[in-house]
Amino acid sequence: MNLKRTYLFALALAIAIASCSKKSDSPAPSSTSTTTSSHPYYFRFSLDGATDTILGNDDTKGFAYNTNFVSSIIAPSGYSLYPNITINFRLPEDWDTIKESDVLGLAGRTVYFTDTNMGPTIKYAINDSVEWDSYGDSSSYVKVDSVTFKGTDTYTGVPVRTYIMVGSCNTLMTKTFGYNKYLTGTFRMLLVRVTW
Repeated sequence: MNLKRTYLFALALAIAIASCSKKSDSPAPSSTSTTTSSHPYYFRFSLDGATDTILGNDDTKGFAYNTNFVSSIIAPSGYSLYPNITINFRLPEDWDTIKESDVLGLAGRTVYFTDTNMGPTIKYAINDSVEWDSYGDSSSYVKVDSVTFKGTDTYTGVPVRTYIMVGSCNTLMTKTFGYNKYLTGTFRMLLVRVTW
């Protein structure tokens, strides 16, 4: 009887220790948190009374087809497009060209949606028919804590430079028929700049 009780106690202790040391697959709720190797990028946000996290990897990077803006997108993977969130930073004219110094100069800045130099936009696509777009009132912003050069790549046949961007945002978003709500979030995303 003592042996059976000792075995059950040891089994219960092993289960308790294992459950205490189990690691979560999702990143901690801070924009500077460590992420898992399979999902190094994330966007945690609240919108319209719901809170969600989109985890991503190197398969999902925004593609800025023009030199006047840089783009960052996060989706579950390259094979699953929805839901996704995109953050873009844009210069005012189509013929403008964003330079390396413009991208790295975002670090430490709070960029308001009313800014013309590197003005941000955010889009949240729940599926192919339901989207939220940043409305960009004067209090809406993207705060960029850091921008780190990651490397060069070719994306859809175009040479690009990639950066890791960490920060937070608070912006008024609009859905069809003028339905407006604030989105707040923290992120770690790939930012892409074309170099053609």
